[in-house]
Amino acid sequence: MIAETKSDLLLGIEAAETVSRYSLDPSKKVGAVLRGHTWARGFNHIPAGIYHPSDPRIAELTRDERLDLTVHAELHLLIDAGKATQGATMFIGATEPDGTPVGIAPCRRCAVHIISAGIAHVVCRQRPAESRWRDEWAESIRMFKKAGIAFVEVGA
Repeated sequence: MIAETKSDLLLGIEAAETVSRYSLDPSKKVGAVLRGHTWARGFNHIPAGIYHPSDPRIAELTRDERLDLTVHAELHLLIDAGKATQGATMFIGATEPDGTPVGIAPCRRCAVHIISAGIAHVVCRQRPAESRWRDEWAESIRMFKKAGIAFVEVGA
């Protein structure tokens, strides 16, 4: 388990929520920060090689099309950090479009990358009891436990 105070953990989550503001996703803005031997950050986005961030056609994509094209914040962070991820702590934060913080956990796809990168701890704001992502999050948390990764949720 992470030997840090709740306020220290919330600072990491709040830093991730600040990074989430770089996201142009209209439905959920997700950010991630890494604290280890180095700092790294990532946010959810569609790569500029597919659509430029200011391209108006992005607004015409369906939610499923956007999800398929989006690089998740966690993966963006791992790409940004390179090999500095071994034993590090990843903080994940998300906000609604109006800036309100919301609890999430990584999806299965991101959990696989997090495990592969050697992250030791994943810290998020407490998830809502009901969400369309509930089963996905539960599977990710099971994967973390099996891989020996500490998953910490911080309440308000």
